Amino acid sequence: MKKYNVKTYLDEVKLSDLGHSDFDTVLGYIGKSYFPLSEKMISRIYGIRQKVRAGHVTTSKKLSSLKKLQNSAKSIPTFTKYNDEGLPRLLRLFGFSPGTIPLIVIAEGVEIYKFPGDIFSGVDQQGRRWTKPGNFIPRAHILHSKFRPELDKFALKVAEMIREPGADNKTKQKAIKFYFDESEKLLIKLLPDIKKAWEDQRVPEYESYNEVVLSKFKIKVVYAINFKETANGDEILEKLRIDHKEYGIRELKTPEQLKSNLKMFFK
Repeated sequence: MKKYNVKTYLDEVKLSDLGHSDFDTVLGYIGKSYFPLSEKMISRIYGIRQKVRAGHVTTSKKLSSLKKLQNSAKSIPTFTKYNDEGLPRLLRLFGFSPGTIPLIVIAEGVEIYKFPGDIFSGVDQQGRRWTKPGNFIPRAHILHSKFRPELDKFALKVAEMIREPGADNKTKQKAIKFYFDESEKLLIKLLPDIKKAWEDQRVPEYESYNEVVLSKFKIKVVYAINFKETANGDEILEKLRIDHKEYGIRELKTPEQLKSNLKMFFK
């Protein structure tokens, strides 16, 4: 059988060849040696997850999609801590898009995992979140050199499994399960070192806000950021309030109002 390394896998395994859309993003993340943040996997390791209240930054156009995810296993990235630099950075990264206004959604849900800094996680069709090894573990830490090569080995094995002649969806499911199982074993093995790696890391960027992966959430409060520089902000907000009147969307017109309102939820 022809051997495939991870780069060859990415080059040759096209999304159109996978045969089922549910596999597309999952195999794409595996091909990049990303780490899965599965709620079931994390719960098996840490036990029953606690409920928390957290903030999620989005835009007015995405609120409808967010509503549909409520009470499901699909997860979203949120924060529970931030500093003066963190909140503006969150809004710049996730809250601004042409023809929209930024929203900060206060949600209550199950905390799957909490990181001291932003791990820039992505999501697959099943609602699982994935992240690069260099985001999951501080890139500068020596542990990263142990973690990434192991994920590369798992990804290579998956590539070999799905490139077998006659590989069907059952084969792909088996390959994906293999990657999840091996990733879980790796996490258990390196967990004490991972915790220490974050404790040792002292980079201001990581301290500007944290990332909490949240599932089975319910929206509690929606804040609309309508500062003077927002183009057509009043019109956008009016339509938003009509379409989502159940939330009684609260308008924040100044940075001072934003800070004072969020203090009610985050210390």
